[in-house]
Amino acid sequence: MDASRQLASSTVTTGVRLERPSLVESHARAAALALLAAGFGVRLWLASGTFLNPDEALHFFNANRASAWLAYQASLTMAHPPLLIFLLYWWKNLETSEFVLRLPSVLAGSAFCWFSSNGSRNCLARRWPWWD
Repeated sequence: MDASRQLASSTVTTGVRLERPSLVESHARAAALALLAAGFGVRLWLASGTFLNPDEALHFFNANRASAWLAYQASLTMAHPPLLIFLLYWWKNLETSEFVLRLPSVLAGSAFCWFSSNGSRNCLARRWPWWD
């Protein structure tokens, strides 16, 4: 049975016409990944183009200690989370260029976009089935 007869027979038996998903619905995940990759590229471009601002310099100053314990102690005097300073303490062993010091923030920003996209898809798929 060809597709048009099958569609017509399913319309007669169920009373509901089956429709193909639109281009946006069928490629939503690919579009989200493309936007995520574009945002990651823009973040990398911006991270490589400027010098450290005073806040980032303070992060590196507090992370650049003789031991991890001293870096943690220095991070307690800041309004920023100690985990970032502790991560930068180990990250600075790779290299201390401005671009490499910004990579943890760039990666975390892109990961947040990915996680929030997946979370919104899981939450909204229950209410709007076409979202998934």
